[in-house]
Amino acid sequence: MTFSEWLDTALKVGGVVGGIVSAGIALFLRSARRGLATKAEVEKVRADLQGRLDTIDRRLGSVETEMRHLPTDEDIAKLVDRIGKVEGSVQAVAVQVEGVNALVARVDREVGRLIDFHMKEPAR
Repeated sequence: MTFSEWLDTALKVGGVVGGIVSAGIALFLRSARRGLATKAEVEKVRADLQGRLDTIDRRLGSVETEMRHLPTDEDIAKLVDRIGKVEGSVQAVAVQVEGVNALVARVDREVGRLIDFHMKEPAR
């Protein structure tokens, strides 16, 4: 085989190999492109995520607003202290009421005895 024949054959084989490689690259890029999202799909997902983020942001804002109205730890501690004082006052009143009840019971007995005494006495 002469150099010119060899060169001609190499160019033909090179053209075929180049065509095959080009076709392979094109097929690879096409299949890889299929796995990628289009710009419209990406924009749709972005808009959906932005909508979800806006919803979460509004809900978080509502929770923060509600939490501003809740009592703090200090407020609850003050309430517990005041409830304890009220409980002590109620117990003191209960002791006083028991004393008044005992006094009323004694007066009731004495009044009953007086009534019995005057009912048994002959009329004048």
